[in-house]
Amino acid sequence: MHLIKGGEKMFKKLRYMIYLFILTALICISFFTKDFLFGFRESEDIGKLTIMSEKLSPDSKNKAVSFRSNAGATTAYGYHLSILKPHRRLKNMGGNAFLSYSEFDFEWVSDNEILVTVRENGHIFHQHSQVGNVNITYVHDYRGGPR
Repeated sequence: MHLIKGGEKMFKKLRYMIYLFILTALICISFFTKDFLFGFRESEDIGKLTIMSEKLSPDSKNKAVSFRSNAGATTAYGYHLSILKPHRRLKNMGGNAFLSYSEFDFEWVSDNEILVTVRENGHIFHQHSQVGNVNITYVHDYRGGPR
């Protein structure tokens, strides 16, 4: 009889632990799937590219696209420049010509040349002087803010 009472206590403890495990698992799953279940978004900007400017070259054989990205709350915006063929779409990745924490302006100088004016003194991750047949010249103008 004593064994049966001990077994009942053990069974109750086991059942309590199983309920606790299931409840914990459900709470964890709800946190990981809150976007799916509730449509909740902490920031619509995370991981999203925002196109700031898109300009065709004078001969319409290339286009330059400037865009901004944000990887989350602990990172600053990244400002990118990509050179693409006019029919190509921007992919969700870094710019192939320029990437910086600094905002910039750009303009086509000729069919195969772009002038980039960097407006702020910020960290520059990469700045290529040529992408395909397009030459890129950079000017750093820290005097003023956004134009």
